[in-house]
Amino acid sequence: KKIDPETELGVVMALPEEVKDLLLKVGEFPGVLAKTTDSRALHVLAAYLEELASLFDTYYAFSMKTRKVIDMPPEEKAVYAKVFRDVQIVLKKGSSILNMEIPEKM
Repeated sequence: KKIDPETELGVVMALPEEVKDLLLKVGEFPGVLAKTTDSRALHVLAAYLEELASLFDTYYAFSMKTRKVIDMPPEEKAVYAKVFRDVQIVLKKGSSILNMEIPEKM
């Protein structure tokens, strides 16, 4: 379901700090790729992916104790779905570059 940009912005502004941290970390991906490519240092990408996965895990564990996404209003649920999808895309792309496979489900 599409939501209007103004509503989406309001939801994003009200996100918990843990989710904002995830968004900021996802936004670092292009720079990490450039640094990895320029320096030919794959460990930079590996460390970034580990940190992103750890941030997501921390948020997920916290959210299971507080407010589950499934119980949120549709507008909030849509924003969270985008954030989680972005994290998933970055983890998949980064892992692929490192020639690692990650499972779809645990």
